[in-house]
Amino acid sequence: MGTPSVRFRVVVFAVVMVALMLGIALPSTISADRQSRLTLRLTTTIGPALDAGLGARAATNDAHRESNPTEGGDTRAAEVFAGAAQAASQEMAHLDAILASPEFDEDTTVLSSEMLPLQARHREAFDAWWAWAGAVQGRRPTTGEDAEGDRLYATFLQANQAVLDAVRRDRDQLREATGAGSERTTRIVVVTTGIAVLLALAVTWWTLQSLTHPIQALRDTVRRQREGHRTAWASIDRGAREVRELAADVNALTASHLELLDDQAMRLVFERAERDLTRALRDSPTLRTALFLTVESVAENLGVDHVVALTRDESGENAQVQHWLADDHTGCVSGDQVIRDALELTVDRIWTGSEQVMRIDDLADADARSDLSRFVDSGLLADTAGCLLVTPIGVQDRTIGVLVVHESTPRRPWRDAETAFLAGAADALARFVVAGEVELEREDYVRQLEELDRQKDTFLSTVSHELRTPLTSIAGYLEMLQDGDAGELTAPQAKMLETIGRNTVRLRSLIEDLLVLNRIQNAASTSTRELVDMGEIVRRAVEEHQASSHAQGLTLRSSVKEPAVVFGDRGNLTRAVSNILANAVKFTPAGGEVDLVAAVDEQTRIVRIVCSDTGIGIPDGESPRISERFFRGSNASTAQIPGTGLGLAIVRGIVESHGGRLSLTSTENSGTTVSVSLPGAPEA
Repeated sequence: MGTPSVRFRVVVFAVVMVALMLGIALPSTISADRQSRLTLRLTTTIGPALDAGLGARAATNDAHRESNPTEGGDTRAAEVFAGAAQAASQEMAHLDAILASPEFDEDTTVLSSEMLPLQARHREAFDAWWAWAGAVQGRRPTTGEDAEGDRLYATFLQANQAVLDAVRRDRDQLREATGAGSERTTRIVVVTTGIAVLLALAVTWWTLQSLTHPIQALRDTVRRQREGHRTAWASIDRGAREVRELAADVNALTASHLELLDDQAMRLVFERAERDLTRALRDSPTLRTALFLTVESVAENLGVDHVVALTRDESGENAQVQHWLADDHTGCVSGDQVIRDALELTVDRIWTGSEQVMRIDDLADADARSDLSRFVDSGLLADTAGCLLVTPIGVQDRTIGVLVVHESTPRRPWRDAETAFLAGAADALARFVVAGEVELEREDYVRQLEELDRQKDTFLSTVSHELRTPLTSIAGYLEMLQDGDAGELTAPQAKMLETIGRNTVRLRSLIEDLLVLNRIQNAASTSTRELVDMGEIVRRAVEEHQASSHAQGLTLRSSVKEPAVVFGDRGNLTRAVSNILANAVKFTPAGGEVDLVAAVDEQTRIVRIVCSDTGIGIPDGESPRISERFFRGSNASTAQIPGTGLGLAIVRGIVESHGGRLSLTSTENSGTTVSVSLPGAPEA
C-alpha cells in the first residue's frame, strides 16, 4: 500500500469525527426518548389515574354522608347527593378509561393480571354501593339497610384503596426508572465523549504528523534555501503523498536554482575572461600572438587538454595554426596539414547550420562517431576518445578559421556558458583578424589619399605658378597697348582692352587665392609669426575699401575698442580681414551699411573681429556651406554678382591655422554678420 494522500487523510478524519458525533448523539437520543416516554406516562396516565380514583372516592364519600336524610326530606342533601353521584360516575368512567388504555403500562401481562382485576372489583363495589344508595335515597334506611350500606361502603373503600395502591406502586416504579435512566444517560454521554476526545486527539496527532509537521519542515527548508544554505534539502520520506511530491518538486526547483546560480557565476567568469581576451587581442602585435593568446585563454578557462586555432585569408591560403597542449597530452589531431584539409569539412557545415558550436559529449558514442565519420576518415581526429567542441571563426558570410577544443575523458554535457565563451573567443579572434585587414586597407587607402592630395597640391602650385607667368606677360602687353605703344587706339578697341584688363585682374585674383589656399594647407610651409595689432589691420582695411564703398553709396564704419594684439602671420590675417570686408561691401546694395569692429574680451583675452552688413544675406539652409571651397549662395548666383567662392574658405583656413574660430549668422534680404575669434597674445 502506498503512502496515503492528503485527501484520504482528510476523508478519514471527517469519517472518524462523524462517527464520534453519531456515537455520542445516538445513545443520548435513545435514552432521552425513553425518559420522555416515562415522563409522559407519569403525566398523562399515572397522575390522572390517581386523581380519578381519589375523585371517585371523594364523591362517593360525599354521597355516603348525605345518604341518611332527616324525616321530611332535605332538598339540599338531595342536590349534594345528585352532584356527588354525577361526579363519582365521571371520575369512575375516567379511571376505567385510563386503566384500559395501552399507554398505562407497556407490560400488558401485568396490566391484565393485576390492575384490571382490581379495577373490576373496584367497579363492582362502586356499583353495589351506589345501587344501595339509590334505593334508600330520599328516605331513612332501616337498621338492616344501614348496616348493609356500611358494609358496601367499606368494601368500596377497600377496593378503591387497592386500586390506588397499585397505581402508586406503578408511579414509584416509573419514577425510579426515570432516575435510573437519567443516570444511565449521563454515564453514556460521559463515556462516549471521553472516547470521542481520545479518538479526536489521535486523529489530530496523526494529521499533525502527516501534514502540519512535514509542511513546517518544508517551510523551514525553503527559508534556509532563501538564506543561501546550499545544503538545505527537503525530506521526501515524511508526510502525505502530496507533501512528499511537493518536497520533491521543491528539491528539483532548488537544484535548478543552484544550477542557474552556478551557470550565472560561470557566465560572469567567462564574460570577464572574454573581455580580458578582447583587450589582449587589441594590443596583440601579430596574428601568431593573437592565436596563442586565444588558445591559451580557452584552455585555461575551459580546463581542457588540447585547443587548436586555425585561420586563413580570403583566398584560402596563408593558413596559420596554433596548438595548446596540456602536460603529457599527445593531442587530438594528427597534424597541421590535416586541419587545413579538413577545414572545409568542418567550418562550412557548422557555419551554415543552426548551431554556432558543434559539441560532442562522448566521442565513443555511435551517433557522435557517425556525425564525425568524415572527419575521422580524413584523419582530423587522431584521438577519438573524450569530448569535443568545434566552432568556426568568421564574420557574416565569410569563414576565417576554426577553433577545436578537445578533452581526453568523457564528461557531463557541455554547458551553454562554455559554448558561449568559446563562440565569444572565436568572435573576438575574428574581429581581430578583420580589424587587422581593415587597418591594412585603411593605411593603404590613407597612403593613396595622401599621395593624391600631394599630387593635387603639386598640381595646383605648378598650375598657379605656370599661369602667373603668361598672365604677367598678358598684363604687361595689355598695359603697353593701353598706353599707345602700339599705336593710337580707337574707342571700341579701348573698351575691349578694358574688358580684357578686368578679366585679367579676376584671373590673377583667382590664382592668388589658389596659391594662398595651397600655402595654408601645406604643412611643409611655415609662416613668420609676430605680434599683430588687429585694430590697425581693421583701420587699414576700412581705408582701402572706403573709396569703393563710397562709389556704391554705402556707409562704411569701423570701431576699435582697445589694442587687440594677437600672435600670427600679419599677411594672412590682413588677407582674412580684407576678404571679410570685401564680401560685405560686394553683397550690400546702395544705401546699405557695413560695420567692422575689433574688440578684446577682458576675461578670456579673446580678440573678436565682427563684420555686419545690411546686404542680401544667405538663403536658409545654405549658411553651413558658405565657407566651403567654390560654394556660392544661390541668390548671389541669381543676381550675377561676380566671385569665385574661395573668399570665406581662405578666411576659415587662416583663422583655424591661428587657433581661432569663424562663425556666421545671416538672414536673407536682411544682412549677414561674420565673427572671427582669435586667441589674444600673452601680455609678455
